[in-house]
Amino acid sequence: MLIKIGKGPTGLVILESKLGKKYTWLSADEIYLVLQNGKIIESRGFENNLTGSFQAPLPFEEIIKGEIHELQDYYSYDDPPLKNLGLAFKYQVKGKEYIQILDKKKELLKVEEYGSSKILGWQFVNTYWIDGDYQVWKSIQYISPKLPEINYILTKKPSM
Repeated sequence: MLIKIGKGPTGLVILESKLGKKYTWLSADEIYLVLQNGKIIESRGFENNLTGSFQAPLPFEEIIKGEIHELQDYYSYDDPPLKNLGLAFKYQVKGKEYIQILDKKKELLKVEEYGSSKILGWQFVNTYWIDGDYQVWKSIQYISPKLPEINYILTKKPSM
C-alpha cells in the first residue's frame, strides 16, 4: 500500500498482519495503521494516536444501497488521553470515478463520510473509493484534529 501523510512524501507500507478483518500496515519509520473495511481504526507512531474506533467496520454495502445515511462512532486517543469522543457521521455516494493505481485504471465508486464532533468543534470529510466487492482501494481520512489527512492507495488486494 502507498501512503502519504499531509504534505509529506509518498511511502510504501507493508502488510504486517491480519487478525480477523483487521489489517495492520507498517512503514519503515514505524508508523502503524490498523484498517478494518478500509477505515483506519487504530494508529501508532504519531504524536496523537487513535487507539480505538467503536463503529467498525463501515457497512459500505448498506451505505451504497442507501439503507444507512448516518452513524455514531466513538474515538479514543493516547496523547492527550481521551476516551470515547462522540462523532456523528453522514454519508453520501458521489458516483463512479476512474482512479490510477500504478499502471492501471480502476473504475471505483466514491463515497464521502462527513464527520463532526460537537465537543471539539471538529469537522472533516473522509473519502473512500470502493469496488463492486466493497474493497476500498483509495482513501483520504482524518483520524485526529491534531494530525493532517492520511491518503492511501492499495497497490494490490491484501492477501494473507
